[in-house]
Amino acid sequence: MKVFTIAQLEQFSGVKAHTIRIWEQRYNALQPSRSEGNTRYYDNNQLRRLLNISSLMEYKYKPSKLCILSDEALGELVQEHLLSKQDENPVNEFYITQLIAAATAYNEQSFSTIFNAAIAEKGLKLTYGDIIYPLLVRVGYMWTQDSMLVTQEHFMSSLIKQKVFTAVEQIENTIITSDRTWLLFLPENEFHELGLLIANYILKSTGNKVYYLGSNVPLQALNTTLEDLYVSDALTFLVHTPSAEDISEYAKIIGDHNVSLHIATNEQTKKYLSDKLTCTWLTNLNELEQHG
Repeated sequence: MKVFTIAQLEQFSGVKAHTIRIWEQRYNALQPSRSEGNTRYYDNNQLRRLLNISSLMEYKYKPSKLCILSDEALGELVQEHLLSKQDENPVNEFYITQLIAAATAYNEQSFSTIFNAAIAEKGLKLTYGDIIYPLLVRVGYMWTQDSMLVTQEHFMSSLIKQKVFTAVEQIENTIITSDRTWLLFLPENEFHELGLLIANYILKSTGNKVYYLGSNVPLQALNTTLEDLYVSDALTFLVHTPSAEDISEYAKIIGDHNVSLHIATNEQTKKYLSDKLTCTWLTNLNELEQHG
């Protein structure tokens, strides 16, 4: 059984550990187990419950109401808002639902056919913004509802990565027209690389020079790279909310090399970190193109 510390719950949900403890005391929101040393630890069900609470707070529900609900009631609310988030464009919605169906059936041929049709109609950038990003959000909701296995999510992500790698290979000879040089990386313990891959494609396709380091880059390795290369801008994506201390160390090294830091993340993580970092926050692909 996978177990988590309260610090890990904070990173996954964006809810501060102090707040989690208050919710436990006031509302019995979570029911952690205790180690022999009396340290709290949480299982997948507790993490899923906290993620549901955190997600529903985006719809202006008060924690005092959410924390006392059963797991089943929380799930029903998530389902209600998941349905309301479906794309108003029937074409986009068709692609999203069909890609989910192919992924849950482990049908690589069907997934590729649908994905290629979307690329042919929209191009990679619009496919990511209109279909892939909403798809990943939907899959996140499905995981909280036990509607999708981790292996199905990994199967889908690996297929999407293959498509993006192919697209990047096709533009490798694009003429560099920008005087800016970008370093793309994910910090340690951050492995969700898809957004970074899309950013690599966008920046290269618009004439930027890009050094791509990928996921889980140690702090010292980043520092050594910045000493060896000229870089004007650094870009990272945060899917999980890191500790403020950890990400501040990355920001300091980047700043010490006079490199501009750009962070792409969700609004919740931005709110959690915005008063602790000096950087440019990105929330969509159009903003990346503007800054690139």
